[in-house]
Amino acid sequence: MMNKVFLVGRITRDLELRQTASGHPYVFFTVAVNRLPSPNGERVADFISCVAWNRQAENLPRFIPRPSFLRRALPRRGDFLRFAP
Repeated sequence: MMNKVFLVGRITRDLELRQTASGHPYVFFTVAVNRLPSPNGERVADFISCVAWNRQAENLPRFIPRPSFLRRALPRRGDFLRFAP
């Protein structure tokens, strides 16, 4: 079973495509996700670190410039999108 995570937020910096020593493409990025405002009106954002591999890593820098609004991230079979704590 694979978990799916839907994020709505902004990418915090430019995406830089890199490769592992064995030639697998990957890209690290951070998504700023706003929480609901607190009762006193204070707004807080969570910063979620992510890494995309393979085709997703190759496509993200081409189609999502910073500061882009990321509406969703869907892992697909054969491609991996992992979220770090």
